[in-house]
Amino acid sequence: MALGTAPAQGDGFSATFKRAPRQIAVGAVLLLATVAVGVLTETRGVERYTALDRSAETVMSVGADRIDPSHEGALVHVKGGVQSTQELVDETFGVKVAALRLVRHVEIYAWEETKREEKRKNDKGEEETVTTYSYTKRFQAVPADSSRFKESESHKNPEKAAFADQDFTAKDARLGAFVLPSEALGKLTKLEPVRVSQDMLARSPHATKLSELEGAAFYGNEVQNPQVGDLRISYQMVRPQPVSVVAKQSGGTFVAYEPTPGVEPVFLVQAGEVESKAMFATAKDDTPMSSWLFRGLGVVLGAVAFALMLLPFSERRPLVPGFAKAPRVSGVLVGTGLGFALYAAAMGGTWVTMRPAFAVPLFVVSLVAVVLSVMAIVRARKA
Repeated sequence: MALGTAPAQGDGFSATFKRAPRQIAVGAVLLLATVAVGVLTETRGVERYTALDRSAETVMSVGADRIDPSHEGALVHVKGGVQSTQELVDETFGVKVAALRLVRHVEIYAWEETKREEKRKNDKGEEETVTTYSYTKRFQAVPADSSRFKESESHKNPEKAAFADQDFTAKDARLGAFVLPSEALGKLTKLEPVRVSQDMLARSPHATKLSELEGAAFYGNEVQNPQVGDLRISYQMVRPQPVSVVAKQSGGTFVAYEPTPGVEPVFLVQAGEVESKAMFATAKDDTPMSSWLFRGLGVVLGAVAFALMLLPFSERRPLVPGFAKAPRVSGVLVGTGLGFALYAAAMGGTWVTMRPAFAVPLFVVSLVAVVLSVMAIVRARKA
């Protein structure tokens, strides 16, 4: 959609609507979609919050030293030291450590493109933009797509590394009498580096292509002269340590507890000996990534909706002072502010009874966004 000026016939609402009825109608539909996304997303958040509250009231703290059959199927809180007699081994590269969890990270040596734009004056004294491209090689977790490079033929990257990241967990990790499953170990995220030695790498079936490189493993022919496609493999681990768990007791282990159908199951794990009350408080403050993604979607929908509805009104006169040369940009800016305000209001309305301290600031932010948008429009109309 062009952002420049466009001729308009008439300033009234009816005249403007007649010029772009479909655009305004689509914007109105997107407004409804914004509210729907907001209410549905935040309703799931409220349900999760409520489920955690109810679970916090029913959880039982039990000792780790013995498994009580009477607690089978119940939500339990257990804390204590976690131990494992098993060494974790990455047989591909010969790395072996005594740990609860071992994480392998693989990086590939690949080309990277840097684009630089510079304004210069040509021989005629006219200003022009000169774009230059430079290329460097470095280790990357994901190789850049070289097919998109300006000079792709001479700077080709492999599509992926020869080996992938991998997560190893102890199969016999025990929290007292309980076996701690891989799902629980995967929630222990306080990782510390593992220093790779040449002795470890000598055990690998790929030993002839492996060298130690600053505590990591180098996979290639010349460690001092890496080539595109060579790898750097590093490791992190979780040592045996005290751990606290809130989950459903199932046999001699733990599984996720479903307080109500359709709500995210409860399976809380924290490093250290933490009381259940503190664990639930932390869980309630942690927002799932999916919620943030849908919140972002809601804000974008709201911004697009208002922008579509306001663009026809900004064609002749900008909605924000200072945008006389690009009045439609002012419509996009005001639309973005109002879209954010709409989603914040929908979000606050859903949470107001459950968490007023969280909802009230959202209403304030929403109101401020609306006031600023209206003030900008009024100032622009007076200019």
